[in-house]
Amino acid sequence: MKNIHSYLLIAATTLFLSSCVKTRLAGTWKTNADKNNTAAATFTFRSNGTLKYQIDEEAPQLDAWEYAKRKRQITISSPDAETKKFQIHNFTGLYLLMSDDEDSYAMIKQIDVKSFNYQRANKKLRGQWNLIPLKETEEPSESDFQLTLWDNGVFQQIINETAELGTWSLSDDTKSILLDSEEGSQSYGIQFLKNGNVELEDEYATYSFEKVAKTKKTPSNKKIERRIVGAWTFETIGEETLEIDYTLYLHSDGSLQTFEDQEVSKSGRWYVSEDGGFLVLEHQDGVDSYPIEKIKARQLRIKDEMQTIILKKISKL
Repeated sequence: MKNIHSYLLIAATTLFLSSCVKTRLAGTWKTNADKNNTAAATFTFRSNGTLKYQIDEEAPQLDAWEYAKRKRQITISSPDAETKKFQIHNFTGLYLLMSDDEDSYAMIKQIDVKSFNYQRANKKLRGQWNLIPLKETEEPSESDFQLTLWDNGVFQQIINETAELGTWSLSDDTKSILLDSEEGSQSYGIQFLKNGNVELEDEYATYSFEKVAKTKKTPSNKKIERRIVGAWTFETIGEETLEIDYTLYLHSDGSLQTFEDQEVSKSGRWYVSEDGGFLVLEHQDGVDSYPIEKIKARQLRIKDEMQTIILKKISKL
């Protein structure tokens, strides 16, 4: 029973984040280097339970985070490091003071007001891009590269028919773009962006892309919604096989309900994004958006930033 309860908590945390404080924690928080030469740190708490953590100019790392309401505690866990539990001493929505046995962080929430040039560059970048072969003799494997940037900050790249999903962001000075996924982080300098062409550069080479579509060509979202209507249970989260009494009901009228131990635990609305790429769940605790990997007759594969979630259809409703 203990293991089943643990899996249930994992599932609930992954798909349905809760608490007002947790919602207000979501965003980017930054410390300043102090007189003791402590390095400046940046914490980006994402609403889907992932955390991007970076010290000064070092490479960012992706972790997972949870907020315990009763304990006023933030737990940060990573497969490559020891789990840390930070006690919250002061939180106003714009100021956060937390500490554990080793570290203490006083942080200010970053409120970004983007410039007109930033908004214009961000709009130009959104869409589907194909790599332009530099030479006729270039190997097909090098030119079979497709990159799609959505306006909700999610990207998909397909290299040799292998797809990867993650998040993308444009730097404030519009000179670089950062791609974040479970495979790691990659920064590209923007050398050129005009007339449906973009030139990206990393430490190895320069890559030229041409825009082939403003949005990725996908089937009608209404057709996809009809395939998703039904009652779903969790089959696996990452590599974990689940056996829990937890069911997600997605009705044809757009309403959703989740049942935990035969009782309603969440209710709200659901829909598929216009480009057909995302399952969006709106409920009393907020809005969650998940890239759709694959839909079969009785199986739905969705993606968060950490792992693939497989759901099994138990009823067509």
